[in-house]
Amino acid sequence: MLRGVVIGCGHMGRYHAAKLLARPDVELLGVVDPGSPHHPELPRLDYRELPGDLDFAVVAAPTRLHRSLAEPLLERGVACLVEKPLGATLEEARALAAHERVCVNHIERFNPALAVLPAGIRPSYLRLERMGVPVGRGTDVDVIHDLMIHDLDLVAYLSGSEVVAVRAVGVPVLGDGVDIAECWLETASGCVATLTASRVSRSPSRRLRVVAGGSYWSVDLARREVRR
Repeated sequence: MLRGVVIGCGHMGRYHAAKLLARPDVELLGVVDPGSPHHPELPRLDYRELPGDLDFAVVAAPTRLHRSLAEPLLERGVACLVEKPLGATLEEARALAAHERVCVNHIERFNPALAVLPAGIRPSYLRLERMGVPVGRGTDVDVIHDLMIHDLDLVAYLSGSEVVAVRAVGVPVLGDGVDIAECWLETASGCVATLTASRVSRSPSRRLRVVAGGSYWSVDLARREVRR
């Protein structure tokens, strides 16, 4: 039986808590979040008084707090699943990534729709669109770290190589931060990827198009539907 806690009980924290409560092999001890409404099924814990025998923690607090919350636990040997983005700055992200027991919540690469693609597929072209409606969360970072980060991970995952060229444009809508972004990437493997992300759309959409080896794949990541 794994013993753990959820740190941050907003939109994503409650989602994680619900999934963990449904697992028979997990004992979820409670949530740490004095700023959120009390969770109906879990006790509220004080971060400074967490049990010493924790196996894991899910860090779903605002991005600016990720390092200060996760790093002390990682230094104790507690495995941490940290919501994306890993850190508010490159320095913070690298500091956390240096720990062996940290994992970022890049869940899209485990989407069942992607399992339909041939193993080891190496695309020559990728088109990714991730459109979201305003939800009042995630605005402490721009839309690239909030939404497009999932698709950046998919480009690296599917191409199997590093990005060597970038062209991008982003514009604010809700405030000073970037809310709509367009990006053109080229990878060392020769793959070209175009990405669009928006968090001010009228309806949500998560789509991926893949050209590889003479085949064209259209993947609806939200509905988990694939056409070839």
